Amino acid sequence: MSEDPVFNRGELGPYLIERKLGQGAMGGVYLGKHKVLEVHHAIKMIHSRLLGDKTLVERFLREARNTAKMKHMNIVQVVGADLVDGIYYLAMEYVQGKTLEQLMRSPGLSLHDAVRYIHMIANALQYAHSRGIIHRDIKPANIMINDEDIAKLMDFGLVRDIEQPDTGEGSEQLTMAGFIMGTPQYMPVEQWNGEGVDHRSDIYALGATLYAAISGRLPFPGKTPRDIFRRILTSEAIDVRTHNEEIDDELAGIVHTAIAPEKDDRYQTTEEFALALERWWDNHPYQGTSLFMAPVMDETRRVMPGSSTQGGTVTTRSALTHHSSMSDSSPSSLNATGQGKSKAPIIAASAIVLILLLAVGGWLAFGGKDSSDNTPNVPPPVFEIGFKADEATEALPLAVTSPSFSIPGKGNARVNGDAYTFGSALKLKPGLNKLVVTPGAGGQERVLFVLVDEAMPEVKIDGLEGRADNIIPTDGSSFTLRGNVSDKGCGLKGLKLELRIDGQQRELVFDDKGNFTRDLPVADKDVTLELQAIDRAGNRSKTLTFWVVPDRVKLAFLDKWSPSEEWVTSKRFTLKGQLSKARGVTLKADGTQLPLSEQGNFMVVLTREPGEHEIKFEATDWLGASRTITRTVFVDLEAPKLQLEAPTDSRIRVVVMPGLIEVKGRVDDPNGARLKVNEEDVALSSDGSFETTATYKEFGEFKVVVEVTDPAGRSDRREVSIQVQRLMYEELEKNTQGYREFKRLSDGMTMVLIPAGEYTRGAGDEIADAPKQQIKMTEFLIAKYEVTNDQYAKFLSSTQSTVDNVILKGWLTKNAEGRFEGLVPDGKAWSASPGVERRPVVNVTWAGAFAYCQWADDETGNLPSEAQWEYAARGTDQRAYPWGDGNPNQAQANYGNNRESTTEVTKQETGESFFGVRNMAGNVEEWCIDWYTEGSYSRPDQQGTDPCLKTKPNGFDRRVVRGGGFLSPLNKSPKALLEDEMGILQSFSRARRLPDTGAIDRGFRPVAKLPSE
Repeated sequence: MSEDPVFNRGELGPYLIERKLGQGAMGGVYLGKHKVLEVHHAIKMIHSRLLGDKTLVERFLREARNTAKMKHMNIVQVVGADLVDGIYYLAMEYVQGKTLEQLMRSPGLSLHDAVRYIHMIANALQYAHSRGIIHRDIKPANIMINDEDIAKLMDFGLVRDIEQPDTGEGSEQLTMAGFIMGTPQYMPVEQWNGEGVDHRSDIYALGATLYAAISGRLPFPGKTPRDIFRRILTSEAIDVRTHNEEIDDELAGIVHTAIAPEKDDRYQTTEEFALALERWWDNHPYQGTSLFMAPVMDETRRVMPGSSTQGGTVTTRSALTHHSSMSDSSPSSLNATGQGKSKAPIIAASAIVLILLLAVGGWLAFGGKDSSDNTPNVPPPVFEIGFKADEATEALPLAVTSPSFSIPGKGNARVNGDAYTFGSALKLKPGLNKLVVTPGAGGQERVLFVLVDEAMPEVKIDGLEGRADNIIPTDGSSFTLRGNVSDKGCGLKGLKLELRIDGQQRELVFDDKGNFTRDLPVADKDVTLELQAIDRAGNRSKTLTFWVVPDRVKLAFLDKWSPSEEWVTSKRFTLKGQLSKARGVTLKADGTQLPLSEQGNFMVVLTREPGEHEIKFEATDWLGASRTITRTVFVDLEAPKLQLEAPTDSRIRVVVMPGLIEVKGRVDDPNGARLKVNEEDVALSSDGSFETTATYKEFGEFKVVVEVTDPAGRSDRREVSIQVQRLMYEELEKNTQGYREFKRLSDGMTMVLIPAGEYTRGAGDEIADAPKQQIKMTEFLIAKYEVTNDQYAKFLSSTQSTVDNVILKGWLTKNAEGRFEGLVPDGKAWSASPGVERRPVVNVTWAGAFAYCQWADDETGNLPSEAQWEYAARGTDQRAYPWGDGNPNQAQANYGNNRESTTEVTKQETGESFFGVRNMAGNVEEWCIDWYTEGSYSRPDQQGTDPCLKTKPNGFDRRVVRGGGFLSPLNKSPKALLEDEMGILQSFSRARRLPDTGAIDRGFRPVAKLPSE
């Protein structure tokens, strides 16, 4: 169900409510069908909740009464009104069509169509004015164009009856005590003031409507009524021709005459307005294609009711269509040339009718009934003057505004000796007039003093002199209004000052010299003041409207310049800035005034040669404050150029992090330039050179980015990529065998570089798991010594390993006493047991050995493959032991049952291998990376170059160990070892161990790849 109670009830009095047509402030408009007549009417009603507002109800009823008086084809007709169930309604003719406002919004409204519609409404208004009715709200939205292309005027809600002026409390409220009622965009200045509104106010509104219809714009645009009123007071209407080039001078003149600010400068009747439109029409033949073509010159003209001129009755074309107006006076026919029937018979006929009516009236008054005495009763002579005794005296003359003056009264009289009929006009001279009124009979002579005062009072406000905008600024919280009022005619006696502050009436008194003052509070909004003086003659000064504007913002240039660096790249450039305020501020740049936006933004376009220039900005506000700022602008046409001299290396090797790389170069133009190296600012010398460093913090690719930018934002950039690699190895002197040795920095291990080559591994067919095989090897590094307890303790501490971590990861096994052999844990810190620091670490599992290798060299660290281990031990001459084919002695190897433990890794110098690697026989057996199989040499992955069995084969679960340990016996005859059998010392011998086990005679040595140079 609808929320509209009227629509929900379905009917109102004799009407069935079908649908809602619109909604206004006072109530809705509905489409209703008369139950009996079965015709549709527009039903306008005032809402029941507004019935308590007497002013609104009176306005509604006034519209009904006044519209009902008028019968005209260009006025929407009222057909009924009533009060039903507490709801006032007004039934009107239902016009199907569009408003002129809707037609203006869509393309296709031609000049001729607009003129034709306005001409129709001019006829309607002339009809209304002749009956004493002023519309007061003419606008496009109140003009309907029906489906037959006829314009109709509607909404007489603000009408005023000229012949019955507003009196009493209700009327004062209806006119809002002189304040504006109407639509601001179409109101003349007198309607804003609420005073002096007459039929010429409708002419202004109709002219403004024509202005909007032919141009699509308003003569005084504005966002708020205050803006519009200010424009009306301080400027002239924008020339209508500027909006539409089709508007000619004649039509523009008609429009601007209709909307002249002063009433006396407008057309004085809508009849004159309509005739002006007809002349334009005749001078501009109709070329449109609308339904109603233009009328021909001999079209019938109608008499506008109630209008005349000194030359007789004036005629206008009723409308610029083939339709003629409805009127309650009969038409008189004229031809287009003004010839044909003369006006004299019409006047004569009218006079005869008038005489007949008077005769009939006299008969009715004096002869309408029988009388025995035909002599009329003649009353005695009467002489009476309609002024009180204390009025129009010499002490206080009667003040009037017009030389045309009439004396109210009864009887016959003479004025200054001349016969006079009371109520007829006398022509007085400006100034004081003495009128001696002598009775014709039966009265006493009276002397009247009448002051003809045609001068308006004059009001002046301190601070408004020379201000076209009528604004008085103040930075205080209050303002003292000061001014003076004078009147050259009546003087100050009886003069009143009417002051309105933001629409509220306030008292304003003045002294005997006309001076006045009043203190006003000023908050954060403009205070609107309207001041008017009325002398005792009734002359009103022009309403002085002005504004007291609070301005407490200090004038300043904000730090919002663009470009912010005052550096430009072309001779022609734009400077932008912002002031703290814009209202009331004048700004100049080098003497040229600049416009300001509402936010205080400004810009100036300048042309300067390359070099340094100073631009002076001067700002002054309406309070007298001033600010000056000078902007130095550099015109620079070229971007800076960067030359980078260092770094030059694309690869460096370092030991520790972080580290520094030298960066240096030169900029061709250092003036104003900003240099950054890896986003850090670097100072430039006066010649443009620079020198600094860049910090690398991790291994890998490190980029040095150098960029120079001038204040205009132009830049030059260089980028160098450097591979920062760990310096793992420092080269030592060659060993006694002539091979290169390196010190690994991570663990201090000496590494021997084993060159690439070919060798024969294995021992022949007598050893089943180690047959002879020719293989190729690439270059690699192998530890000269086995890993010591001291080195392994360093590894465990570096990885912050606890005992639990070591057990969980399975890196070490404990000895029979439950301790780690040769190692002492202390939380996450580890150390070697005293006295065994340089002995090889033992009881280490394959995983513990492999983890150490990767820690010591996180790029290529590993356990040796069987092929690498055997190649490093035997060399290329197929020797049985590292030192040769001779059986070992105790100086060459730590072995045999008579040995109780390991020895330091640097012992047994004479037992070095072909390449100078020590202890590759005895001391501890050493883990290899390979899985063990009996026939592994025959596998595809054990062929060719650098063979290695990294994938666990099916059926085998042990890793390879090589070299034997201090418990290994001397075995002079080669043999294949059984599972987990003690290893032997020959370099080709292979043993096998479970990878998660450790032993007191088992350790390891790492291998790696030498980093590229």
